[in-house]
Amino acid sequence: RAAIGTRDDFGTAAKRGLGNDGTVFKEDFYYKFGKLPPPQIDIDMAPRGGMPFVPIKRRYAGYNKFAARVEAGSEQYGKIGLLLAGGSPSWGELAELTQRTKKNDEGRVVPAPTAAMDLPLAGGLLANTLVQSENDGVSNAVLLARYFCNEVNFRNDDLVAAVAAKDLGAAKSAWAEGRDYLNAYLSFVNQAINPRNVGEKFLLLNDDGTLKPRPARAVAEAEPEAAEPAAAAPAAMPMGAGGG
Repeated sequence: RAAIGTRDDFGTAAKRGLGNDGTVFKEDFYYKFGKLPPPQIDIDMAPRGGMPFVPIKRRYAGYNKFAARVEAGSEQYGKIGLLLAGGSPSWGELAELTQRTKKNDEGRVVPAPTAAMDLPLAGGLLANTLVQSENDGVSNAVLLARYFCNEVNFRNDDLVAAVAAKDLGAAKSAWAEGRDYLNAYLSFVNQAINPRNVGEKFLLLNDDGTLKPRPARAVAEAEPEAAEPAAAAPAAMPMGAGGG
């Protein structure tokens, strides 16, 4: 078992349902290990060597397919935070930003998530290409990334309910918790993104919803496209935060 876990601070274990069926991605870190990792920034995967080998071509293709959705969702999530931080938000605007469904021309309710509400799905799909090789079993890394996305989605559930009730305190709390898990996800997948080979790393969110500045960095070196190592099992995660 991976050495990571915390108590269930927010009751999300119950929300997950029987067999983890209440999640966007059923097979996540909790599903495999029964642990609830905290929303930690810059997680060290053993160190770095624990990240699975994923060819640059796969990462590049996945980034180009899904990164725009993740970036748009993150920016819109930040906009929600900015509206809430003002103290007297436009509930109508917040309802639009947290919309998940709409009625089609036939009057039927169909999925129509905004970028912020689509973010957990887009994030998990991106992680499948950044931290999961096609030729290996499911890695601990992708399980953790999916877990963070699932946790964001649970906070979105709470946020939607709070906006509908016009409960500012509950909305702020749900948003802040969601931001923490989103930042944990973004900082984690950023480890697999090299600006020279894959694309720009994602910007994290400040407490008020503004984007953190892009950190100054040396010119990134291009990664050589090495051959994939033969059937290396994913390393167990060495994180000890929270114990359990």
